[in-house]
Amino acid sequence: MKELTLSTKQIITICNFAWIHVQTPCDGPGEEDFLATEHTLTVDKQVQLENGEVYQGLTVHCTEYPEEGYMPLEEVNSPHERT
Repeated sequence: MKELTLSTKQIITICNFAWIHVQTPCDGPGEEDFLATEHTLTVDKQVQLENGEVYQGLTVHCTEYPEEGYMPLEEVNSPHERT
C-alpha cells in the first residue's frame, strides 16, 4: 500500500497551483497548528462505508487520528448500479 502524507499548508499550496480558492484563518490563534496538521493519502485502501459496502481505492485520513475514518477520494458507485 502506497501512502503520501501532506500538511494542510502543502494541500493549500496544491489548491493554489490548481487555481482553487481556499479560505484560511489569518493570524488567528492555532493557525500554525492548523497549517501543520497532516493528512495521509493512501492508494488501494480498503474501507467499509457507512452504508456497509466496501470501497477500495484512493483515500484520505487525518494522520494523527486514523480512527476517525478514511474518506474515499474517488466517486463511489454501488456495485448494483449500471454504468
